[in-house]
Amino acid sequence: MENFQDSFDKSQLRFKVFDQKFEETMAHVKETMEDFRKKRQIWEDWKLTMQPLQPTAIALLYHFFTNYRKCKAGKPVDGDKNVIDIGNHDAQGGDIMADVVMISHGHIDDTHTFHELYGITHDTAKPYLGIYSSPLHLVYVY
Repeated sequence: MENFQDSFDKSQLRFKVFDQKFEETMAHVKETMEDFRKKRQIWEDWKLTMQPLQPTAIALLYHFFTNYRKCKAGKPVDGDKNVIDIGNHDAQGGDIMADVVMISHGHIDDTHTFHELYGITHDTAKPYLGIYSSPLHLVYVY
């Protein structure tokens, strides 16, 4: 009977060690998942901020490259004027989608100027851009 009891006690000890290691592993998995969720949220926020700005950034880079080629290197190419005009427009013109994202993420805080530029508030513009869910609007008809 002692032999059985010793074997049983050793098994119980092994189970306790296993349970402890399992709990430590699960705590580590939970920590890792939480870290992953935070990093994913940072990525999603970055993506929502940067995607609308991408066409403007590309136009500005084309503008810079083409302008350099034309002015400094003396090697203009057909279509350079169009690229420069597009770059000038993108650099100095408005982009409602980019501005909504910039305001929504706190990069622009002048909502009054936004309203003056586009004639609507940034909150009103959000649903029409397809990147934000539409709020419920109630319409009363008299």
